[in-house]
Amino acid sequence: MAMSLVNYSRPRICIRCVREGRTKPEWDVFGNLACPDHLAYLVDECGCRLPATWFRRGPLRCKCRRELQEDLGRPEDVLLRTSQLFSDLAHGRPPAQDAAPIEGVEAAAKLLRFCAAFDHDPGWRATYIGKPSARNSRTAIQKASPILWSWPEGLKCWLDRRRLASEGQVSLNLAYGRLYESMRSTLDNQGLRRVRAEVNSYFGACPEAVFLKNRAMSANIMGSRQSYVLTQWAAKRLGVSSKAVARMVESGQLKGERRAGKRRRHYLVSANSVNELHSRMRVALGFRQVAESLGIRPEELTKLMEERVIAPFFVLGTQSLFDCCDVEKLAARLAKVE
Repeated sequence: MAMSLVNYSRPRICIRCVREGRTKPEWDVFGNLACPDHLAYLVDECGCRLPATWFRRGPLRCKCRRELQEDLGRPEDVLLRTSQLFSDLAHGRPPAQDAAPIEGVEAAAKLLRFCAAFDHDPGWRATYIGKPSARNSRTAIQKASPILWSWPEGLKCWLDRRRLASEGQVSLNLAYGRLYESMRSTLDNQGLRRVRAEVNSYFGACPEAVFLKNRAMSANIMGSRQSYVLTQWAAKRLGVSSKAVARMVESGQLKGERRAGKRRRHYLVSANSVNELHSRMRVALGFRQVAESLGIRPEELTKLMEERVIAPFFVLGTQSLFDCCDVEKLAARLAKVE
């Protein structure tokens, strides 16, 4: 296990377990602050505020010659459940059904440390680098612990709280700040692969995911059924330019919305509307094809368009596309007139 995940400098103990002649290796794992067997806090300092060390005078005796005392009070349920999860992972027991699908104590401690440090104020982060005491860690660990045992709601709630007030933002980096980039290195662990898949699914469902260019976290983060797509994808699908797609969104030919970026405007285009327009364009008739099928000159067709007898469903520059059904109806009307 990585040294940063173990409290080598100030060991923690359960007073009652030591009195019974038992010790547990998972006591010193980062984030383990309680003993689920005795419903008691783990202790890592004396009443004189000196930290416990590996070279103390006895298992329950401080350097000041006082006996280490049990911390009064019952630990919070979130701390007890987290400690129970560490115990199950350390001894190879199957964790609870609502626990996160994490493989190994190291993976659980790594995820908990990241969330606790990210969730707290910068002052606590500086302290945590130097291994904070168990007492000073309780608030941060208590906030981050539901990620481990309330699956997957705990993870989703934690990510929802991290979202910045970014109405109209167009990228995950803008919507979540440095969280998205930071999680990539944290989740690069074999024991967290199922957690990584859930995080990918969460970010992939965000509207901002369509603007994601760096797919280092997951190659499939965008998914195959996004409700919104980029103008570049829509332009390639329709065989037009990105500016043309933007004009079509502005004119209402395509469903979409405009988002404000840092330097320029971005457009989110409905994938369904793009596919529908593409299907209609495949069977549509051009201006000259319509004139030939009706047996009239192009000038006469232009006059019919000005009189709104027939109208194209797609107009882009000099290109006009007509629906086959509209052309057939007009042909029937002209045949009756003759």
